[in-house]
Amino acid sequence: MTARRSTRHAHATHGILEIGRFVDPGFLLLVGTILCGGLIMLTSASISLADRNTGNPFFYFERQMSAVFFGLIGAAAMLHIPSRFWERIGLLLVILAVGMLVLVLVPGFGSTVNGSTRWLNVGGVNIIQVSEPARLLMLLYISGYAVRHRVELSESFVGFLKPMLLVGMVCVLLLLEPDFGASVVMLCITLSVLFVAGARLRDFLLFSFVVVIALAILAVASPYRMKRLLAFW
Repeated sequence: MTARRSTRHAHATHGILEIGRFVDPGFLLLVGTILCGGLIMLTSASISLADRNTGNPFFYFERQMSAVFFGLIGAAAMLHIPSRFWERIGLLLVILAVGMLVLVLVPGFGSTVNGSTRWLNVGGVNIIQVSEPARLLMLLYISGYAVRHRVELSESFVGFLKPMLLVGMVCVLLLLEPDFGASVVMLCITLSVLFVAGARLRDFLLFSFVVVIALAILAVASPYRMKRLLAFW
Protein backbone atom coordinates (compact mmCIF):
# COMPACT_ATOMS: atom_id res chain seq x y z
CA MET A 1 0.00 0.00 0.00
CA THR A 2 2.81 2.39 0.93
CA ALA A 3 4.69 1.57 -2.27
CA ARG A 4 1.56 2.21 -4.34
CA ARG A 5 1.03 5.60 -2.69
CA SER A 6 4.66 6.49 -3.28
CA THR A 7 4.31 5.58 -6.95
CA ARG A 8 1.18 7.71 -7.35
CA HIS A 9 2.88 10.60 -5.57
CA ALA A 10 5.93 10.25 -7.82
CA HIS A 11 3.75 10.29 -10.96
CA ALA A 12 1.83 13.35 -9.73
CA THR A 13 5.06 15.17 -8.88
CA HIS A 14 6.54 14.29 -12.28
CA GLY A 15 3.40 15.60 -14.01
CA ILE A 16 3.57 18.89 -12.14
CA LEU A 17 7.26 19.29 -12.96
CA GLU A 18 6.61 18.54 -16.65
CA ILE A 19 3.90 21.21 -16.79
CA GLY A 20 6.15 23.62 -14.90
CA ARG A 21 8.76 23.34 -17.66
CA PHE A 22 6.37 25.03 -20.08
CA VAL A 23 5.13 27.78 -17.75
CA ASP A 24 6.86 31.14 -18.06
CA PRO A 25 6.95 32.67 -14.54
CA GLY A 26 7.19 36.19 -15.93
CA PHE A 27 4.19 35.65 -18.19
CA LEU A 28 2.25 34.07 -15.31
CA LEU A 29 3.02 37.09 -13.13
CA LEU A 30 1.92 39.45 -15.90
CA VAL A 31 -1.40 37.62 -16.35
CA GLY A 32 -2.00 37.62 -12.60
CA THR A 33 -1.27 41.34 -12.41
CA ILE A 34 -3.67 42.11 -15.26
CA LEU A 35 -6.39 39.96 -13.66
CA CYS A 36 -6.01 41.63 -10.28
CA GLY A 37 -5.86 45.11 -11.81
CA GLY A 38 -8.96 44.41 -13.88
CA LEU A 39 -10.89 43.16 -10.86
CA ILE A 40 -9.92 46.23 -8.85
CA MET A 41 -10.99 48.60 -11.65
CA LEU A 42 -14.23 46.71 -12.22
CA THR A 43 -15.12 46.81 -8.54
CA SER A 44 -14.22 50.48 -8.20
CA ALA A 45 -16.28 51.47 -11.25
CA SER A 46 -19.32 49.30 -10.53
CA ILE A 47 -19.71 49.17 -6.75
CA SER A 48 -22.28 51.98 -6.52
CA LEU A 49 -24.12 50.83 -9.66
CA ALA A 50 -24.30 47.25 -8.39
CA ASP A 51 -25.58 48.40 -5.00
CA ARG A 52 -28.26 50.53 -6.63
CA ASN A 53 -29.39 47.91 -9.15
CA THR A 54 -29.02 44.68 -7.20
CA GLY A 55 -28.61 45.59 -3.54
CA ASN A 56 -25.23 43.82 -3.54
CA PRO A 57 -22.29 46.23 -4.03
CA PHE A 58 -20.04 43.33 -5.07
CA PHE A 59 -22.45 41.75 -7.55
CA TYR A 60 -20.32 42.42 -10.64
CA PHE A 61 -17.12 41.56 -8.79
CA GLU A 62 -18.52 38.18 -7.75
CA ARG A 63 -19.76 37.48 -11.26
CA GLN A 64 -16.37 38.33 -12.70
CA MET A 65 -14.63 36.17 -10.11
CA SER A 66 -16.70 33.20 -11.22
CA ALA A 67 -15.54 33.84 -14.79
CA VAL A 68 -11.92 34.03 -13.57
CA PHE A 69 -12.38 30.72 -11.74
CA PHE A 70 -13.63 28.89 -14.83
CA GLY A 71 -10.98 30.62 -16.92
CA LEU A 72 -8.22 29.30 -14.65
CA ILE A 73 -9.67 25.79 -14.92
CA GLY A 74 -9.65 26.14 -18.70
CA ALA A 75 -6.06 27.41 -18.64
CA ALA A 76 -4.96 24.46 -16.50
CA ALA A 77 -6.63 22.07 -18.94
CA MET A 78 -4.96 23.75 -21.92
CA LEU A 79 -1.53 23.14 -20.37
CA HIS A 80 -2.03 19.43 -21.01
CA ILE A 81 -2.62 19.90 -24.75
CA PRO A 82 0.61 19.88 -26.85
CA SER A 83 1.12 23.02 -28.92
CA ARG A 84 1.68 20.88 -32.02
CA PHE A 85 -1.96 19.80 -31.80
CA TRP A 86 -3.07 23.39 -32.42
CA GLU A 87 -0.59 23.69 -35.28
CA ARG A 88 -2.02 20.59 -36.96
CA ILE A 89 -5.62 21.83 -36.82
CA GLY A 90 -4.74 25.44 -37.74
CA LEU A 91 -6.87 25.49 -40.90
CA LEU A 92 -9.83 24.07 -38.99
CA LEU A 93 -9.47 26.85 -36.41
CA VAL A 94 -9.65 29.49 -39.15
CA ILE A 95 -12.71 27.86 -40.71
CA LEU A 96 -14.41 27.74 -37.31
CA ALA A 97 -13.60 31.40 -36.57
CA VAL A 98 -14.79 32.63 -39.96
CA GLY A 99 -17.86 30.38 -39.79
CA MET A 100 -18.96 31.88 -36.47
CA LEU A 101 -18.40 35.44 -37.69
CA VAL A 102 -20.44 34.76 -40.83
CA LEU A 103 -23.18 32.90 -38.97
CA VAL A 104 -23.78 35.74 -36.54
CA LEU A 105 -24.55 38.03 -39.49
CA VAL A 106 -27.24 35.66 -40.80
CA PRO A 107 -30.75 36.81 -39.79
CA GLY A 108 -32.16 34.50 -37.16
CA PHE A 109 -28.77 33.46 -35.80
CA GLY A 110 -27.32 36.78 -34.72
CA SER A 111 -28.74 38.85 -31.88
CA THR A 112 -28.47 42.65 -31.97
CA VAL A 113 -27.62 44.27 -28.64
CA ASN A 114 -27.00 48.04 -28.36
CA GLY A 115 -26.80 48.39 -32.12
CA SER A 116 -24.25 45.62 -32.72
CA THR A 117 -24.92 42.07 -33.91
CA ARG A 118 -22.25 40.24 -31.94
CA TRP A 119 -24.10 37.50 -30.11
CA LEU A 120 -24.93 34.08 -31.53
CA ASN A 121 -28.54 33.34 -30.65
CA VAL A 122 -29.87 29.80 -30.22
CA GLY A 123 -33.47 29.25 -29.18
CA GLY A 124 -33.88 32.87 -28.17
CA VAL A 125 -30.84 32.76 -25.87
CA ASN A 126 -27.60 34.67 -26.50
CA ILE A 127 -25.03 31.94 -25.97
CA ILE A 128 -21.74 33.48 -27.09
CA GLN A 129 -20.19 36.72 -28.33
CA VAL A 130 -18.45 35.28 -31.37
CA SER A 131 -15.65 37.85 -31.61
CA GLU A 132 -14.13 36.50 -28.37
CA PRO A 133 -13.47 32.89 -29.45
CA ALA A 134 -12.72 34.07 -33.00
CA ARG A 135 -9.83 36.20 -31.73
CA LEU A 136 -8.42 33.29 -29.75
CA LEU A 137 -8.73 30.86 -32.66
CA MET A 138 -7.05 33.30 -35.04
CA LEU A 139 -4.25 33.91 -32.55
CA LEU A 140 -3.60 30.17 -32.35
CA TYR A 141 -3.49 29.95 -36.14
CA ILE A 142 -1.19 32.96 -36.54
CA SER A 143 1.17 31.58 -33.89
CA GLY A 144 1.31 28.26 -35.74
CA TYR A 145 1.88 30.06 -39.04
CA ALA A 146 4.77 32.00 -37.52
CA VAL A 147 6.41 28.74 -36.43
CA ARG A 148 5.89 26.94 -39.76
CA HIS A 149 6.93 29.87 -41.95
CA ARG A 150 9.65 31.43 -39.81
CA VAL A 151 12.18 31.54 -42.65
CA GLU A 152 9.72 32.95 -45.20
CA LEU A 153 8.53 35.47 -42.63
CA SER A 154 12.05 36.71 -41.99
CA GLU A 155 13.11 36.85 -45.64
CA SER A 156 10.16 37.91 -47.78
CA PHE A 157 7.34 40.43 -47.95
CA VAL A 158 4.91 37.70 -49.00
CA GLY A 159 5.55 35.83 -45.76
CA PHE A 160 4.13 38.81 -43.85
CA LEU A 161 1.43 39.60 -46.40
CA LYS A 162 -0.36 36.22 -46.33
CA PRO A 163 -1.42 36.20 -42.65
CA MET A 164 -2.25 39.92 -42.76
CA LEU A 165 -4.64 39.36 -45.68
CA LEU A 166 -6.36 36.58 -43.76
CA VAL A 167 -6.65 38.68 -40.61
CA GLY A 168 -7.85 41.61 -42.72
CA MET A 169 -10.69 39.46 -44.03
CA VAL A 170 -11.65 38.49 -40.48
CA CYS A 171 -11.56 42.15 -39.44
CA VAL A 172 -13.97 43.02 -42.26
CA LEU A 173 -16.43 40.50 -40.80
CA LEU A 174 -15.93 42.03 -37.35
CA LEU A 175 -16.58 45.52 -38.69
CA LEU A 176 -19.83 44.33 -40.26
CA GLU A 177 -21.20 43.53 -36.78
CA PRO A 178 -19.78 46.19 -36.05
CA ASP A 179 -17.00 45.48 -33.53
CA PHE A 180 -14.26 48.05 -34.03
CA GLY A 181 -12.52 47.24 -30.74
CA ALA A 182 -12.12 43.55 -31.56
CA SER A 183 -10.65 44.47 -34.96
CA VAL A 184 -8.08 46.76 -33.34
CA VAL A 185 -7.07 44.10 -30.82
CA MET A 186 -6.77 41.38 -33.46
CA LEU A 187 -4.63 43.53 -35.76
CA CYS A 188 -2.33 44.63 -32.93
CA ILE A 189 -1.87 41.08 -31.66
CA THR A 190 -1.18 39.76 -35.16
CA LEU A 191 1.43 42.42 -35.86
CA SER A 192 3.08 41.75 -32.50
CA VAL A 193 3.20 37.97 -32.98
CA LEU A 194 4.66 38.24 -36.48
CA PHE A 195 7.27 40.76 -35.35
CA VAL A 196 8.35 38.67 -32.36
CA ALA A 197 8.51 35.62 -34.67
CA GLY A 198 11.25 37.31 -36.68
CA ALA A 199 9.54 39.37 -39.38
CA ARG A 200 11.64 42.04 -41.06
CA LEU A 201 11.43 45.44 -39.42
CA ARG A 202 10.57 47.22 -42.67
CA ASP A 203 7.63 44.87 -43.31
CA PHE A 204 6.41 45.34 -39.75
CA LEU A 205 6.64 49.13 -39.98
CA LEU A 206 4.94 49.21 -43.39
CA PHE A 207 1.97 47.13 -42.28
CA SER A 208 1.77 48.98 -38.96
CA PHE A 209 1.56 52.26 -40.86
CA VAL A 210 -1.17 50.90 -43.15
CA VAL A 211 -3.14 49.55 -40.17
CA VAL A 212 -2.89 52.83 -38.25
CA ILE A 213 -4.07 54.84 -41.26
CA ALA A 214 -6.97 52.45 -41.93
CA LEU A 215 -8.08 52.47 -38.29
CA ALA A 216 -7.80 56.26 -38.13
CA ILE A 217 -10.04 56.61 -41.19
CA LEU A 218 -12.60 54.22 -39.68
CA ALA A 219 -12.52 56.09 -36.38
CA VAL A 220 -12.97 59.53 -37.97
CA ALA A 221 -15.82 58.22 -40.12
CA SER A 222 -17.83 57.27 -37.03
CA PRO A 223 -18.75 59.89 -34.39
CA TYR A 224 -19.36 57.10 -31.87
CA ARG A 225 -15.85 55.68 -32.34
CA MET A 226 -14.33 59.14 -32.08
CA LYS A 227 -16.14 59.74 -28.79
CA ARG A 228 -14.79 56.47 -27.41
CA LEU A 229 -11.24 57.36 -28.43
CA LEU A 230 -11.46 60.91 -27.09
CA ALA A 231 -12.82 59.59 -23.78
CA PHE A 232 -9.27 58.43 -22.96
CA TRP A 233 -7.90 61.98 -23.07
